[in-house]
Amino acid sequence: MRLAGLLTTIGLMTAGGIGLPAAAGADATDDLITAVTSARAGYCEPLRFDPLAQRAAEIALASTGDYMDFNARAVPIENVLPVLQDLGSDATTAKLLQGAGRTEADAIRFILISGFQDIPNCAYSRFGGTTVLNEPSGYYLTAVVLAGA
Repeated sequence: MRLAGLLTTIGLMTAGGIGLPAAAGADATDDLITAVTSARAGYCEPLRFDPLAQRAAEIALASTGDYMDFNARAVPIENVLPVLQDLGSDATTAKLLQGAGRTEADAIRFILISGFQDIPNCAYSRFGGTTVLNEPSGYYLTAVVLAGA
């Protein structure tokens, strides 16, 4: 059932324009947030946007970008819960999903496919996500933080 819902979301992304070139002024992070909330629809309560989860996603993505660019002092963040708690979140559980692709749409699809079990997990009630272009590599990078208390 979860896989069927995910495939429907991916199909809607392509039919709905996310898989096509973005319109002028469109924001890839908005597309990511829309895709994640759509993938969650029908499983449990909708995910609520959380600015602390958003900031944790940005921090995790920056650590990945630094690693890719050979500028890191450590490996990229894998466990995002301590980052969330350092930011002041009351989260007791968290999951970091990361993706990459040559296009924004491919990077978003990567998140949906890799998170097909976690996005519909009702233990997560909040989330934040971000998308950036890593210019040295030419890849779009995405990160989503799912959090629950």
